[in-house]
Amino acid sequence: MQTSVTPDAISAVLSNPSFDSSSSDRSEIVVQVVDLKPIGNRYTYFLVTKCESVASALDSEINLEGKIEDEAGAAKRQKLDHSPMSDVVSTGITLKPKQEFVAKSASQIITEQRGNAAPAARMSMTRRVHPLVSLNPYQGSWTIKVRVTNKGVMRNYRNARGEGCVFNVELTDEEGTQIQATMFNDAARKFYDRFQLGKVYYISRGSLKLANKQFKTVQNDYEMTLNENSEVEEASDEEIYFLVTKCESVASALDSEINLEGKIEDEAGAAKRQKLDHSPMSDVVSTGITLKPKQEFVAKSASQIITEQRGNAAPAARMSMTRRVHPLVSLNPYQGSWTIKVRVTNKGVMRNYRNARGEGCVFNVELTDEEGTQIQATMFNDAARKFYDRFQLGKVYYISRGSLKLANKQFKTVQNDYEMTLNENSEVEEASDEEMFVPETKFNFVPIEELGMYVNQKELIDLIGVVQSVSPTMSIRRRTDNEMIPKRDITLADESKKTVVVSLWNNLATGIGQELLDMADKSPVIAIKSLKVGDFQGVSLSTISRSNVVINPESPEAKKLKSWYDSEGKETSMSSIGSGMSPSAKNGSWSMYADRVPLSQITSNPSLGEDKPVFFSTRGYISFIKPDQMWYQGCKTCNKKVTEAMDSGYWCESCQKKDEECRLRYIMVVKVSDSTGEAWFSSFNDEAEKIIGCSADELNKLRSEGGEVNEFQTKLKEATWSSHAFRISVTQNEYNGEKRQRITVKAVAPVDFAAESRLLLQDISKKNTSASH
Repeated sequence: MQTSVTPDAISAVLSNPSFDSSSSDRSEIVVQVVDLKPIGNRYTYFLVTKCESVASALDSEINLEGKIEDEAGAAKRQKLDHSPMSDVVSTGITLKPKQEFVAKSASQIITEQRGNAAPAARMSMTRRVHPLVSLNPYQGSWTIKVRVTNKGVMRNYRNARGEGCVFNVELTDEEGTQIQATMFNDAARKFYDRFQLGKVYYISRGSLKLANKQFKTVQNDYEMTLNENSEVEEASDEEIYFLVTKCESVASALDSEINLEGKIEDEAGAAKRQKLDHSPMSDVVSTGITLKPKQEFVAKSASQIITEQRGNAAPAARMSMTRRVHPLVSLNPYQGSWTIKVRVTNKGVMRNYRNARGEGCVFNVELTDEEGTQIQATMFNDAARKFYDRFQLGKVYYISRGSLKLANKQFKTVQNDYEMTLNENSEVEEASDEEMFVPETKFNFVPIEELGMYVNQKELIDLIGVVQSVSPTMSIRRRTDNEMIPKRDITLADESKKTVVVSLWNNLATGIGQELLDMADKSPVIAIKSLKVGDFQGVSLSTISRSNVVINPESPEAKKLKSWYDSEGKETSMSSIGSGMSPSAKNGSWSMYADRVPLSQITSNPSLGEDKPVFFSTRGYISFIKPDQMWYQGCKTCNKKVTEAMDSGYWCESCQKKDEECRLRYIMVVKVSDSTGEAWFSSFNDEAEKIIGCSADELNKLRSEGGEVNEFQTKLKEATWSSHAFRISVTQNEYNGEKRQRITVKAVAPVDFAAESRLLLQDISKKNTSASH
């Protein structure tokens, strides 16, 4: 029995996926291949834009040999004229009139297929399944398909926040990547019975965070938390795939209409039949389908087609077709080969260095992908010399064969947990003009009232605010080269009812600054990326070379801020963030009584400061000072560590110069105690001098002096069991593969008992108010 193409071919395959390979009932489908991409050893991403049954020619030979007898041709033509419902013309193509077919888009077909599907099947069809290795805390929505390879017992717990229950599972995906998922309270009770050991599930709407290496049981930087709103659906036992076993090029009819309306005139039919008889190379039959004889087509595999497409392509185009481009947000140090497509948004200068391992050169670039995610890439020595001229600011590149590691938060300039290193074997190819893109700008806004903790820090911040005023352009003489550069100040306000002055420099002052001046009466909202926080007039902000200003951005934050300002902000009394600050405000002491917490609240949360530093103020007693390694030898110019030179003096790597003398600077570790617990604080030079009461050079001199009374120990004892108010930052540092909490003193001051009393009265007032309600 000859196979035939039917309008319900796809539905037939879906309803009976286990066709016998020798069966004559197999349906045939004619589709247009719009995109063809290699994934591993498979080729996927076929797109059906319109699907109509056309012919049974896929498994049958197109027989054009010999002439068609006049009688047979006339009979078939007459049948086609008078019976339009179903016919076979001399080409062996089975046709049905167009009016029986309803054109449907791919989206409509998928929607109908989902209609009666189970939840897990709908989840599978609706979202792309992500491999576990691509997940990270900054990602949006995702769906994973995993098997439960270990299931823990339900455990009850009790802590300072109350009682509850918890359990976890270990999940493994198809590639063998594992992750630990934890559920608390309602989520634990909801999913405990649903998760069965060995079964496969689709999971979405979970959250990720850096794993606590002290407790994790699988090899993954992240751990997953599922809540009661997470989606967990068991995967069906069978999944349907279309496997192409035979494929031939048939016709270009998918982009043209099949015109069967009306009768075919005898003369036209005879002419076309005669043409078909005498010209077998290329013909058009009455159906409007262009056919070529089979002998002109050479069967090619998908691999051959892709290879031919790559043949004459430029290197960047070949790289684009060969590998799937990964978004920066999906990269991590444990990933295998990858290719990224990025724009160079900042390029550093080539710097020479000298250290114990020798001399060399280094430079770095900041890369941004189409989604706005950024990463810093660094190159040393041969790689630096190879790629320095190749990387051009503003151009787009394909990059592969690099390595990633956790970023040093002390020196990183972009918001990314990782930093990239390129070596001389890395591949960097410029993208063609048609593959260029403008990266989306991502912001991580800081409220104006929280700017104090960023004063004089290396970390750059993003800000959004309503323009209150714009100054005229000023000319400022730059100290380094005496060049006159333009500057313009703008005042911004936000919902914290605080204002701050932002200085626009160079082109931003003359370009966007002038635009803001012209529209200042309309109070536009602006978002600024990469601002430096200084201590001029308490707190001040300045743009740098890579700062980006967006006027009236289309974002939820901008709409919310504009709505607030129009409804109540215009009439609200605003105060400057820097008003009333003390001279030591640049170190954060102005906020010594904000965010006050006891030590137990910090030490009881080991994951505190995982994503970014968090800041608190606290009050406590210094109970112990570590007497060993209290200082380091620092450069008198830049304060960075120096090494002893071979002959005499000290060598500064940062300044690249030798000095005859150095200065001792504190790196002191102290134990601080309060009524709730104790913790180790790291204190640097300025703060340590306030605690000890003298400089590191003076304390070292006391240590070296002899005598009956040990002045060094006396000085340390005087500093202990004294009460201080601290402004601290809490971060996570990795030591020997284990993450540890690091508490750093940002500011220290003697206890102001009047201010402490006011703080206690405020707390009492708040508790009385909440109790009355």
